[in-house]
Amino acid sequence: MLSPKFILPKTKHDVFVHKTYPYKAMDNFTSTKHDNSQNSDHLEDLVVIEYEDLMIDPENATLIFHPLFSKAFGGLESSNPSTSSHAPLGLIAISGIPSFVSQKQNLFQKVYELANLPDSYLETNLTDPRSMYNAGWSRGKEKLGDKPDQHKASFYFNPVTDLPGSKEDREQYPTSYPCNLWPENSLVEGFKDSATGLGCLMKEVVAMFAGHLDVFVRNCHINQMKKGKDSVDIDLENLKSSFCMSMGKEMEQTEKVKGRILYYFPLPKKGLLSSVNKADSWIGWHCDSGFLTALAGDAYLLHETGEFMESNLVDPQAGLHVLDRNSIVRKINIPQHCMGIQIGECLQILSGGMVVATPHCVKGADPNWMNSSNECENMPVARISFPCFIDTVPSFSLSAPKWCPRNVVLEKSIKSNKIPPLEKRWINDGMAFGEFLQKTFSMYYDWSLKV
Repeated sequence: MLSPKFILPKTKHDVFVHKTYPYKAMDNFTSTKHDNSQNSDHLEDLVVIEYEDLMIDPENATLIFHPLFSKAFGGLESSNPSTSSHAPLGLIAISGIPSFVSQKQNLFQKVYELANLPDSYLETNLTDPRSMYNAGWSRGKEKLGDKPDQHKASFYFNPVTDLPGSKEDREQYPTSYPCNLWPENSLVEGFKDSATGLGCLMKEVVAMFAGHLDVFVRNCHINQMKKGKDSVDIDLENLKSSFCMSMGKEMEQTEKVKGRILYYFPLPKKGLLSSVNKADSWIGWHCDSGFLTALAGDAYLLHETGEFMESNLVDPQAGLHVLDRNSIVRKINIPQHCMGIQIGECLQILSGGMVVATPHCVKGADPNWMNSSNECENMPVARISFPCFIDTVPSFSLSAPKWCPRNVVLEKSIKSNKIPPLEKRWINDGMAFGEFLQKTFSMYYDWSLKV
């Protein structure tokens, strides 16, 4: 079986031969080295931060991160996003992560082999009905509307441990603490090591990022209170000590980590043209219902051969789309040498709405699209991506800051009929994370039948 040659551009952190590169190295992003000025020709407004800056003590890095996080997530401005011509995307990218590029390259080369193992092997050896297919292989188990979704397949795993939680945890929360399933090494050599290696690296970076986000959210609340009519009576030191959001620590210590390798199959040319033209033809509109999501980016390839494709051969509208803070749909290209991070709904709650969950979907590559030279005619385009969801224990209490009313958190949500309203799922302050997930999953299914 042909192994795909997926080679990313050489960076100072990764040394290897540059052969084939699906996207330009610096494709549509806002570069930072403490200078985040925006070129008006850039349509994405994607903020990119440096990994080495994450290594600074969060209390000493506010001058670096506060303006960047405000641009990416909104902060105090989130209550009135229409005042900005470049609305926050709710997503940020991180550049310069040691070994990220080479580890991503190594894993993506193996995903095509996994996706092309015999169906009988995948279904018999790598599926886990008890966990509702939250471990191992899953294709056709989710529904797109009221029909099984055959447009994509997922491989779920926990990169931190094969046996997460305690025996009691696994019995009580089988979907949150499933045990890993892996293909035999003789079938996809090195797959487990590649998947867990990249997943653990992404989790580590998210934990570092979360520590800085804790300080950003705390300072946003302090600044908001300073502007209030009772600001002269505020004890800032007491407020700092009473602020209880500590996602840096939670993300560092958690074992509840779900890696999801996705293989998107080519959309058919005939019979489902209406679905091809939909913005969410590969993954429907949703918000991540957890805390923080790390994104390894994507790659496009020819499904029949496994060869990775240059960007000029791929439908430019295919891939990740988000709703920005003005509820405008925006196409996102995460630079290939960067890892992305998205905000989940639980973090919106804990932050009191200072950061807000990002509605997003994935649009399939139009099989009828052709570039100007007709080079891509009749090419069955597939896509690989790897998000990693870093969450907390199911019993974690979803509570807004004590000075922040529940209605304020809800009002900050991005307005869209594409997503089930948060107030119908987070039904009370202090609701357990596991209960919130259960409520969310059932409501999304019913919602997909309506929209």
